[in-house]
Amino acid sequence: MLRLPSVIVLGLFASLWGTQGEWVSLVDANYAASAPCGVSTWSRTAGRGCYPTTNGCPSRNFAIAARPGAIVTQVRGSVTAFQEGTADAFSVQWGFDGIALYTTNGQHLWSYAIGKTSQTIAQCDGCLACTNCCTVRCPAAGGAQPPPAVGNNYYCASAYSGCSEPIADQFFSTPLFTSNQPFEVSAPAGMTGVTVKICAAQADEEIYLRTLSVEVFYYDPTTTSTTTTSTTTTATSTTTTTTT
Repeated sequence: MLRLPSVIVLGLFASLWGTQGEWVSLVDANYAASAPCGVSTWSRTAGRGCYPTTNGCPSRNFAIAARPGAIVTQVRGSVTAFQEGTADAFSVQWGFDGIALYTTNGQHLWSYAIGKTSQTIAQCDGCLACTNCCTVRCPAAGGAQPPPAVGNNYYCASAYSGCSEPIADQFFSTPLFTSNQPFEVSAPAGMTGVTVKICAAQADEEIYLRTLSVEVFYYDPTTTSTTTTSTTTTATSTTTTTTT
């Protein structure tokens, strides 16, 4: 019996994905402009976007419509955000700050972490002038590493570039993650929706979700369409408050 190398098999399967299915938008929203936040635990500031109004990581769910004979195989998307005040990236001491995307049953897809400063520990000749401030940078700048569930599926940035403690509640007008490529990951089996969490763990900080775009790929062996639909499927919004 002929056995094809696994690389060839995967390549053929990937090729089929490109011809037998389509990308469908779950959400494509500019919250800074006019899009409503959609849940009671997010509030909107014009020109900035949606921010959490409760502790923890209040979230919004976007449901994936079922399609007979088709399965969701890929997820891709992008986020832009604003930073206000201090932010702690993946700090265990202070809690995660940023925007995180999960499946609705809790499997991590991608995180957009926001750190206190873009300066490295070496550039600042040590930690910032506050307790445990070595951990609050992005991982690439010497901060705490993401938890195992996140792995390498994250971006991290900071709008602040100083070495002293940022002014509490100071708003930084430079949007974050505008130059990052959209993420794309395999969809976990049985995935039925995407949960978007906005996390700001401390009182002297705020994270604003400026824009959000999420698409899913429906693999369907009965179709050969390669068109990306611009129609956004109806999303079911629910509110939960969790910690990441």
